[in-house]
Amino acid sequence: MSEIEQRLEREGLKLASFGKRIAAYVIDTVIINLLLVFTFSDELMNVSYEGAVDLAQDVLLSIVIITFLYHFIFTFLYGASLGKFFCKIAIIDEAVLDKPNIMQSALRSAVKLVSENAFMLGYFWAFGNDSRKTWQDYVAKTVVIELA
Repeated sequence: MSEIEQRLEREGLKLASFGKRIAAYVIDTVIINLLLVFTFSDELMNVSYEGAVDLAQDVLLSIVIITFLYHFIFTFLYGASLGKFFCKIAIIDEAVLDKPNIMQSALRSAVKLVSENAFMLGYFWAFGNDSRKTWQDYVAKTVVIELA
């Protein structure tokens, strides 16, 4: 049992299961994609097959910013995204066992984007450690716990 697991156990907390983390990820992805479709609906309605690549290039930075802000704001304000709320899990600072501070939230959100764009390698990393930590958890010094 790792040191963080021992600390969580003493506080009556436990690490979130892989199943809940995957479900939260799927929910968040659906929400972000719906937000993006709503944001770019005019462009999507008027794009031709040939113009789809140009549109993708034009909105790429916006997609990255919206995705970053979604995760950053929810992590900083609530310690959980909407997907995590639905799955009853939360992100906490591993040192103080409370929601992440602003710097941890920003780091975690940025590394999450890197992990997703690196063929999800940062997520698969969680399968190889007892604390179920992804790249973003290691960099931000956070863990994901069960709320219920």
